[in-house]
Amino acid sequence: DFQNKCNIGYAFINFVDARTIVRFYKHFHDRRWSHFNSGKICAIAYARIQGRDALVSRFENSSVMEMDRDCRPVVFDTVPQPGADMFTPVPPASPG
Repeated sequence: DFQNKCNIGYAFINFVDARTIVRFYKHFHDRRWSHFNSGKICAIAYARIQGRDALVSRFENSSVMEMDRDCRPVVFDTVPQPGADMFTPVPPASPG
């Protein structure tokens, strides 16, 4: 929510091992976010866009990339490539 400078709370998780999905779902789905003084409740659903590369591509070309840097999407890799950071901002799409 850019107008109120408030996080809406979306996260896209690309599980690298499908066996962990059910456990994750059972732990987090319908849980209240008590740490953030919010009435929000976690709701987990399959995303329309599947896969890390497809999500990065979607947001590279999104109007959100024109917003404040602090509001842009980021990628967290739990198993980063050698020499890479665990966290990297999604780069804006290249012109052309």
